[in-house]
Amino acid sequence: MKDIILTGIDFSETSNNALQYAVSLANKMNANMLLVWVDTNIYAEEDTELQHEARHEAKHKLKTLIADIEAQNPNINAQCKLRKGMVHRELAFAAREANARLMVIGTDGINGVEEFRIENNTFRIIAQSPCPVISVRPNYKLSNTIETIMLPIDEMKNTTNKLPLAIQLAKDINANIQLLNIYHPNIESLSAQTNIHSTKAMHILEKENIISDMSVPIHTTDPKKVVEAAVNNKADLLVIMANPVMSRADIPEGILAQKVIHFSPIPILSVQAKPL
Repeated sequence: MKDIILTGIDFSETSNNALQYAVSLANKMNANMLLVWVDTNIYAEEDTELQHEARHEAKHKLKTLIADIEAQNPNINAQCKLRKGMVHRELAFAAREANARLMVIGTDGINGVEEFRIENNTFRIIAQSPCPVISVRPNYKLSNTIETIMLPIDEMKNTTNKLPLAIQLAKDINANIQLLNIYHPNIESLSAQTNIHSTKAMHILEKENIISDMSVPIHTTDPKKVVEAAVNNKADLLVIMANPVMSRADIPEGILAQKVIHFSPIPILSVQAKPL
C-alpha cells in the first residue's frame, strides 16, 4: 500500500504552493495524496444554505485540483475530504484517520520587523499532527529535486532523534544529508556535547549508507544564523525537532524551532521523533 501525503488546502496562494510541493514529493516517494479543506466559518442556525454553498464550492475546487493532479501525474491517486472546525484539530484528525506519513502545509512566516505570532496556526498544526509536518513558504521556488537535507545538531540529548525519519526520507527521494553542528558560543561543555552527538549521527549515516557532506559548524544559537547557514549551503529541506510538549497556547514548545520556521525561506520538516 502506498504512503499518503496529506495537504491542507484553503485555495490561497500559500496553500497552492504547498500543494505543488506535495505533488512533487509524492512523485519522488511514489505516494498518494489527500487534500483536506476545513470550514472554519461560524454560521447562524438560519445560514444552512450559506454553509451548504461554501462546502459545495470547496468540493468543486478540490475536485478540479484532483483532476489536474491525476492528469499530470498518472502515478498519483488523489482524494479529498471536507471537514469543519479548527484547522489544526481537523487536519490532525484527518491525518490520523488516513494514517498519513507526512503532512504538507503552507506558512506565511514573518517580515523583518514583525515579531513571530505565537497564535499562528502553523505551530498548532505541528503540535497536533500525528505525523511529521513540512511547512512551505508561498514564495518558495519549487525544484524538481531535493538533493540536500540538512539536520541541525546541538547539545540537547534528543537532537539525534530526528535521524530515523530523515534517513528514510533521504533513501526514498535519493537525497544526501548534511549535518549543521550548532555550538554554544560561550560554554565549552555544551560544545563538547554537540561534538558527541555529531559523531554519533555520522556513524549512523555511514551505517545506513547515506551520503553525507562535510558537517557545517556554526558558533551561535541565533535562529537567523541557523537559517542563513542552511541557505548558504544550498539545503533543500531543513529538519528540526518539534517538542511534543504542549504549552497553554496549544503549540509546541521551543522558541528556536518556532523562529526557524518563521525565518526560513526553505521548507522545514518538523519532527516529533522517537528516541534512537
